[in-house]
Amino acid sequence: MNLAAVSRSAAVLIAAIASARCLVVLLPETWFAFDPVLDPKPSVGLAPHWLMALDALLLVAASVGLVCEGVLRRGGSRLSMILWVIPVPLCLQWAFVGGHHGQVVLPWMAGVTAAMALAHLCRDPHTRRLVVAILIAVAAPIALQALTQWGWDNPDTAAWFIGHRDEALALMGLEPGSSAAMVYERRLLEGTPSGWFTSANLLATVMAACAIVFAGLTFAAQRQSRTAWVGGPLFVACLVSAGVVGLSGSLAGLVLLIAGVVIAACGFRYKAIRVWGGWIAIMMIAMAAIAPVAAAGLEAMGGDQAAGIPGARSMLIRWQYDIGAARLVAEAPLEGVGPAGFQDAYASVRVPGAPEEITSPHSMMLGWMSTIGVAGLSWVLLVLVLMWRAGTSRFEEDDPPSVALGFVAPIGAVLAILPSAMVTCQEWGDLDEASQLVRVFGWALMLPLAWLAWRAMQGMAVKWAVFVAAAVLITQAQVEMSLESSATVVWVLAMLGAAAAPIAGRGRAIPLGGGMLSGVLAIIVVAYIVLPWWKQDQLIERAAQALVYAPGDASGLEGAVVRGKASALLNDAWIVQHDPRVLVYAAEQQLAAAADAASRPEISVLHLGAAAKAGGVAMDSGSIAGGRLAIVALAAKSDVGNDREALLAAMTLAERVAAADPNAAMSWVTIARLADRLGDQAGASAAWKRAIESDNANTLDPAQRLPKSIRDEAIVVIEGRGQPPQRQ
Repeated sequence: MNLAAVSRSAAVLIAAIASARCLVVLLPETWFAFDPVLDPKPSVGLAPHWLMALDALLLVAASVGLVCEGVLRRGGSRLSMILWVIPVPLCLQWAFVGGHHGQVVLPWMAGVTAAMALAHLCRDPHTRRLVVAILIAVAAPIALQALTQWGWDNPDTAAWFIGHRDEALALMGLEPGSSAAMVYERRLLEGTPSGWFTSANLLATVMAACAIVFAGLTFAAQRQSRTAWVGGPLFVACLVSAGVVGLSGSLAGLVLLIAGVVIAACGFRYKAIRVWGGWIAIMMIAMAAIAPVAAAGLEAMGGDQAAGIPGARSMLIRWQYDIGAARLVAEAPLEGVGPAGFQDAYASVRVPGAPEEITSPHSMMLGWMSTIGVAGLSWVLLVLVLMWRAGTSRFEEDDPPSVALGFVAPIGAVLAILPSAMVTCQEWGDLDEASQLVRVFGWALMLPLAWLAWRAMQGMAVKWAVFVAAAVLITQAQVEMSLESSATVVWVLAMLGAAAAPIAGRGRAIPLGGGMLSGVLAIIVVAYIVLPWWKQDQLIERAAQALVYAPGDASGLEGAVVRGKASALLNDAWIVQHDPRVLVYAAEQQLAAAADAASRPEISVLHLGAAAKAGGVAMDSGSIAGGRLAIVALAAKSDVGNDREALLAAMTLAERVAAADPNAAMSWVTIARLADRLGDQAGASAAWKRAIESDNANTLDPAQRLPKSIRDEAIVVIEGRGQPPQRQ
């Protein structure tokens, strides 16, 4: 057996999996992003258990590759292995807790493992070329998707939304006039593309790195006198990738692209620049990390200093994130708040005026430390060590690519396409001809692009460009969630691993130990994470199908029965993983069932009670959203059944929600309205004052302020002008 070939194949598989994650929608849930009754077509994407299976396969590939390195006696980095291993036990502990901790932490483990493994496997220059070629080939389909969104999809969606605003917000479960609805509307009407990612910033992160590498490949092709048939297409790929960054509207992405191109160009020309590569990378990372602090300092000096600086507002918001995350680190330094626990934990510590309920602090160090404790600092150090090694390597010329390996890069691209093709097959009938063409043409372009990149992957310029691209990615991770988002973390860290300098040494103990540990992790992941999630996903899908294929129009008493059955299946799904989000879906279905059964108050009350119970259990499991739904259910139960006890229970729960999210204006609006219904005018007035104070503190994002109608309602009570206006 050719162990070197097996090791190379493992590295190619890691790169293919990292790329595949960028080409599909990664669904946080299978069906319930929208109400299946109102929108019977499910969200199409990669379900959680399939994503986890890919991560398990990546761990297997890393295991095989490292074992081969050990048998070949190529040695390994003891420091990299130690830094990789330290947080793993705590990560597994959180995954075993249940909820969706495993869903969040597994991509982190896969990404860090990919970085560490590729830092060893890419010592072979041919393997390194193949890995980088496969990673950047994703630029073709992503760019086509982004251009299609910018030119056609987003304008058409915005036009439809303007004509069907209330219907669209109802599908999203958003209340017209609420801050969430206003933010959603603003982002939709801006029309910036996002590819298959969850935000335009993540799209800009990936495409900026690809543009920088394509620039290096173009320079290398020109030096190799292959300008026409190799350099030309690569130059076009560079321009298109850079153009997509501009269309994304991401200021940070554009700034880092320009900085990266300038640094790359200077390094191509001057060896003295390349000598300082490690320090340049560390300086870029440090500057990004302190940017929110600098913005806050300018704001503290008078406010006007920061007002005219582009991106200052964004950095001020990230300063709020940093403060909240630092408080969480101080509260739980050893174990953290859990990989999936940041959003609800952040609500309790966010500063007054912080408008957003974020799922991560948009910071590599604070993100990992706040969620998995100080052990997360080990992964931060691993990233910095690999970045330093990449910047201090010798960017010398090397041998040309092996002709015999020319077919491997396109094969790796095909492997990266497979998950995307599998998902697209499910939605093929719902795509128009243009969208179908975009998918197929994008996939087809990946193959020649990977081959062209591999063919030009020679010389100092390419090595320097890959290093600069990795530096840009890690720099962006200090102010964006690219190392915390499941869509990008593996791709970013795989690029970093490929950029790291070759690890010298002999021996077999270190890579063999790392390979065996990675194999054990793969087994644990499949047995204790992938399989339970597969079972949960099946139950969620059954619940959705019960609604989609319900007889009749699934309304009235018949609809209430169907929704009740769906809610029961969702409760069964919750038992599998104890994911509070599933209970939130169950509560939503019970609330909808209560509305369907409005003609039979005694039945409606039963559904409202079930909704309150599901939401209350979700609240006990750490979900503030569940508590808010339970309050709605209890208040409605009081209306339907004239039940004062239900209203008192709603007030008790509202006070718990306000304690968990004290700086959210809507927490106090809810208390004020309940107090008014209970006849406590003094309590209502005090709560309205607190709501207005919290709302006034939000000076950074006026779009997320309370609607005028709610503020008018507050003023009526505070100023003692009688009863507030009746809400519809």
